Amino acid sequence: MAKDFDLVIRAARAITSQSNEVACTIGVSDGRIAAVEAAGANVTGTREIELAGDVVLMPGLVDTHVHVCEPGNTEWEGFDT
Repeated sequence: MAKDFDLVIRAARAITSQSNEVACTIGVSDGRIAAVEAAGANVTGTREIELAGDVVLMPGLVDTHVHVCEPGNTEWEGFDT
């Protein structure tokens, strides 16, 4: 039986919480990862994305490149100061 999610991401290369690179299918509901299934799992979503084979999905990765420019240039800062 198919599982339904808001978003399904199919990745040939994804980093899991165990730091392994695996092929998997990820189901997202209400903005949160709800399931990590085997590649090819029978899941559907309102929106579906299939990543190219050279793309690595790394959930939880945070881009720490921000701009904090106090004083000056505050109109383009990455954080409120």
